[in-house]
Amino acid sequence: MSACRVLEIGDRALVAREHPTTTLAWTGPDHALPAALSRESCVVRPASGLVERVRAGSFDVVVWHVPEPGIGKLGRGGARPWRLWYLSHRLRSLPTRWIVVDTRDRAKPTRGAVRLLERADAYFLRECPADDGGWSHVTAAKHSRKIQPVSIGLSRERLADLPRSPVAKSADVFFGGRADTPLRQAELPVLRELGRAGVRVDIADAPLPRAEFYRRCASAHLVWSPEGQGWQCFRHYEAAACGSVPLMNRPAIRQHQPLVDGEHGLHYDPAPGALAAAIVAALADRPRLERIAAAGRDLVLRHHTHRAICDRILSAAYSSAAK
Repeated sequence: MSACRVLEIGDRALVAREHPTTTLAWTGPDHALPAALSRESCVVRPASGLVERVRAGSFDVVVWHVPEPGIGKLGRGGARPWRLWYLSHRLRSLPTRWIVVDTRDRAKPTRGAVRLLERADAYFLRECPADDGGWSHVTAAKHSRKIQPVSIGLSRERLADLPRSPVAKSADVFFGGRADTPLRQAELPVLRELGRAGVRVDIADAPLPRAEFYRRCASAHLVWSPEGQGWQCFRHYEAAACGSVPLMNRPAIRQHQPLVDGEHGLHYDPAPGALAAAIVAALADRPRLERIAAAGRDLVLRHHTHRAICDRILSAAYSSAAK
């Protein structure tokens, strides 16, 4: 897939950072463009040129990122939604393989997302509901079957900051993050109470540099990893990649290569007493935690890096075309 000619469109640069033959049509604000990436600004004249290049067969695949709902005229962070509308209107009738990537925190089926789903050969959805999640009533079965789960994954920068050698375990449970959701606000006191009861609890009270965050993940047997704005968050995969066991509230989404409860991580139900009981039970069998940590790290490094995700996304373009 490394020689695949890709046109990537949106305010995210996923494929462009992993495959050098990618042309990035950046629709976000200039300050948010990752360093060391060239771009083709999606203003009207360059966008017209992109349309002609697609029509001429210059690209094998179009990868389209679904934007977060716009805020004001310029959209989220200064992104210009009209750029996306212009390109989608011009490109949707052209016979090029289309892959849509939807990594929104709350992936509701907006009109724009549904239009992209109808055009796509495959639609990769981060918060992929276990049931229809509101998608079935707006899409026909022939379109909804295109939906596939995708993880948030770990970028090159995150992988580069992982510990290079095993870190001695000095804590039983680590948590680093903001108490900015009802679940976190309700359950953070549970960790503090366990600390007073003798469990070695490490809580970061302020944001940490990423390398330090990873070191403290690696130094704990368990990393408490409650969901954020969506169920998936980087911490799930970071904790496992650091050689710790992520302790996650039970997911309600469909996943690709999930962190299976008891095999690659641990799940608990967010009910009174459940978090404390899960921690105490897990710490009672340290050899089991070591096995889970090793399996979780292997799973993440095999399937949840951005490189692995890109390879899967591009493979889907060809498998769908062969059907």
